[in-house]
Amino acid sequence: QNSWSNSSDTTLKSNFSIQCNPGETKSFELLIPIAIASTDYDSYGYGYGHSSSTKASVYNSTTSSESNIYINIKGAGTEIDHGISTSIPWERMHMAATSSVLSGNLSNATETFVNESSIDLALFATELKGMIGYDAFILTDLDWTSLNSSQQRVFQEWIRAGGYAIILNTNAAPTKQFKDSIPGLDFSSNGTANFHAGVIEVIEKTRAFPLNDKTFAKVLTQKKLQRQTMLSQDFSSNSYSDEAWPLQKEFGTKAFGTTLLAIILVIFAVLVGPINFFVFAGPSRRHRLFITTPIIALGTSALLIALIFLKDGIGGDGARIVLRAIDAGNKKSYVYQEQFCRTGMLLSGNFDIANDYSITQVPIAESRWARVTNGYSNTDISYTQQGDESTSSLSGDYFSSRSEHGHYIQGDEVTQESIKVRITDDQCYLTSTFPNELSICYFKGTNDSYWKATNLTTGNEVTAERVNSSAFNLFRKEQAVKFSNTLSLMVNRLSKRNNSFVALSDQLDGVETHTSIDWKTTTVLTGAVTLN
Repeated sequence: QNSWSNSSDTTLKSNFSIQCNPGETKSFELLIPIAIASTDYDSYGYGYGHSSSTKASVYNSTTSSESNIYINIKGAGTEIDHGISTSIPWERMHMAATSSVLSGNLSNATETFVNESSIDLALFATELKGMIGYDAFILTDLDWTSLNSSQQRVFQEWIRAGGYAIILNTNAAPTKQFKDSIPGLDFSSNGTANFHAGVIEVIEKTRAFPLNDKTFAKVLTQKKLQRQTMLSQDFSSNSYSDEAWPLQKEFGTKAFGTTLLAIILVIFAVLVGPINFFVFAGPSRRHRLFITTPIIALGTSALLIALIFLKDGIGGDGARIVLRAIDAGNKKSYVYQEQFCRTGMLLSGNFDIANDYSITQVPIAESRWARVTNGYSNTDISYTQQGDESTSSLSGDYFSSRSEHGHYIQGDEVTQESIKVRITDDQCYLTSTFPNELSICYFKGTNDSYWKATNLTTGNEVTAERVNSSAFNLFRKEQAVKFSNTLSLMVNRLSKRNNSFVALSDQLDGVETHTSIDWKTTTVLTGAVTLN
């Protein structure tokens, strides 16, 4: 898979092994990682997006022949009315055109081009990881009922994780009957319902809604549902601006050390030049230049390497801020992790990540150390990702020595963890089932009641103190501003619901990536409580 721009190419490679005997026709679902398309700037400072293209090279080991399939994707900066760029899957593509290629007739196949703006529901994802690249779905009630139970379950999980579903009700039956078919929803008068971190909106048949790409794209744009924009722009503002990524801004900047480098180079020039020529290898000893010059050069190189190790060290330092949206009723934890690191000398850039998560390297603010930015001077970037049933192994430029990197990670995991609340008379008690200590936890009950507890450890009931709404709102807003813009809005929306909690911990683990980096992890948790 390649992402092209005027200044650099981004390549992400994955290999899959599938088998189809001659004369057979089989369908395969491949979960393909896609590299992010960032925004480039020309020499006049104008920003524009660029396209991504996925190329599948299908090789037939029997006939030793190969054919290519291409899928083109609009970039984040392209005009929205060119197509529904936000409806294109970002981490997942169905290659429906491969069925004839995989039937054993590969030697006669030609290059096939696929440019999708709609999804064949028969190929709908059966796992959440294959859905998180979508910003929104527009479908009819007939589309909804055509999904099997597994697909409906994954679709609902995608909405709970932050998706936006617009369902066109074409059925003559009363809307309430259709809405009641989706459990756990409480629709407002305008036809929308919050579904954990996501939203379902039902549009009536009586409302004018032309079924064409341009209209859909306009709706998605108005609702600001552009994950591509989030990934390419939320993290890349200059560290001194108001829109700067809070994690990178808090991490601070690092000087390049040009003064020390200049001093060493000056000393090297003096040694290798006049001192070497007139002292070490005088007029009668010029043959010594063949010995002294390499020694001086090697000594200077060794000094520079030693200084780099002393200054930067091995490994690196990193900070990660994790949002865990707990859906206790469905025993799910939806995880959103932002991380920033500054590396020293890395012996290897390889690392593993659990298959429940997807990771994307995001463009960050420009600096001498940043390797992926929205600027004009990006170098070529290359990634490799291979996976098995439980783990994905990644390598390439996700992490490189003496560099700054930013990553966005998203996924979900099964959990039994929650905050249990017991209320008696005018007192409130909180119990945490999380494995490590929560330093502070706020609970918003009904009837404008707010409670605060500190130092919650696993299984120990803590008496909460009553606080006012100002203290509660101040705390949740303080946690929200630690994230980039999109996740900040999500924290604000999730944490203000009744019978919900918002908590802070520096003891919980984040999603592990490169183990040579010393990560400092802060976790913000929110979700509905379990009432005893």
